[in-house]
Amino acid sequence: SPVLAIDDVQWGDADSARLLGELLVPPDPPALLLIAVFRSEEADRSPLLEELRRPSASPSSDLDIREITVEELNREQALRLAKSLLAESSLADDAARLCEGAEAICDESDRSPFLIEELARHMISAVAAGRAFGRGNRVTPDPGPALREVIAGRIERLSAGARQAFELICASGRPVELAVVSAALKLEAESYGAIRSLRTHRLVQLRGSTGKASVDVFHDRIRETVLDDIAPDRLRSHHLLLAEAHQQAGNAEPYLLAMHYRGAGEPQRAGTFAEQAADDAAAALAFDRAAEMYRMALELNPGPPEHARELKVRLAWALSEAGRGADAAPLFMEVAGDVAPAEALELRRRAAEQWLVSGYTDKGMNALRLVMDAVGLSLPATPRATLIDLLIARARLRLRGMRFEQRDQKQVPPEVLLRVDACSVSTALSFVNTILGATLQARYLLYALQAGEPFRIAVGMGREGVFHSTE
Repeated sequence: SPVLAIDDVQWGDADSARLLGELLVPPDPPALLLIAVFRSEEADRSPLLEELRRPSASPSSDLDIREITVEELNREQALRLAKSLLAESSLADDAARLCEGAEAICDESDRSPFLIEELARHMISAVAAGRAFGRGNRVTPDPGPALREVIAGRIERLSAGARQAFELICASGRPVELAVVSAALKLEAESYGAIRSLRTHRLVQLRGSTGKASVDVFHDRIRETVLDDIAPDRLRSHHLLLAEAHQQAGNAEPYLLAMHYRGAGEPQRAGTFAEQAADDAAAALAFDRAAEMYRMALELNPGPPEHARELKVRLAWALSEAGRGADAAPLFMEVAGDVAPAEALELRRRAAEQWLVSGYTDKGMNALRLVMDAVGLSLPATPRATLIDLLIARARLRLRGMRFEQRDQKQVPPEVLLRVDACSVSTALSFVNTILGATLQARYLLYALQAGEPFRIAVGMGREGVFHSTE
């Protein structure tokens, strides 16, 4: 069976988790060993891991899912690794000094294999230059800046062009095409030499094929350390260079442009691209990402009040499609207070629907009563009255049958359509009050047949079929 390994899955989003789940469950799941690697310290903040770990999101029991914790090295293992690395230097000829050096590395590395290797390289270079090391003479003055010193030493040996290229790659936050780095540096020939120098110093690695190769920082710990030391103004300049280079390349994702323009301190341009990224994500059914981007657009570039309201409605829709109805409903209600009555009615109906399906029954029923009052309808006050209403509505449907005179939506008075739509919350209502939901379903179909608008009739008949299938 093929083996697929995905590193750093903690950076993935909830939509990617759902896609992964759909690919792995029946019917016809692939014969595949999937190895997903993530940092344990980031696990609680990862949307992808949170989604995969939800009980309701668990894939089929046919899957053999195992979570294996790769524990940190114990001191003995860390010492053994450090000694094996130092044994490649002149320290191998002096067992006492080799043990001292390994102890110093173990003290400062926090037993991280990556840090052990980098500190060992650092020590070997220093020993070759005549500097002594041991537990009394630490690799660095204190454990904290160990990696920072190692990286700083390598950066000092870089040319100015290679240093700028490295900072750009760190600021990118993800693999970036070599062509984009070259365009950002505006030094075509020198940029490839800079990349070679960075690879030699084990600061970056290449990915992909020739012609579409991308470059990324060798390890996230290196990226984080470097970004901490870049002055804010310089970091904003890097983000601007990257954004413009991506645009020049002509195939940049709006999401990338939004992130870089935000980092560059260009809120209007960032907001414009965030809105585009949100629309793209929504079209791809990545609703969590869409909601994230709509929020960014609202924060950075909401535009005039009319456009801000439209963005809020799109954000609420994305949240509802992502199953986050409790977050969507308040947004629908907020916008409803600033628009025309007909639009406000629809937004309140959608808010009621989202609160009901999310388990906020009281809020949902309050919003639904506002909707029903606005169209001249009422909800039965008691269970007995609800049952009587249901029997009356079912009797009226049976007596009139399913015949109707088809009309275009434009031919139907708006108030008639509003009354039909007000009852469309029946499906959501069925989650909390089955009888009342069935009553509104019967009303919906009855009013739709009277209106003669074919789309609403089709919806009503579909729901009627569901109703009968549960009898």
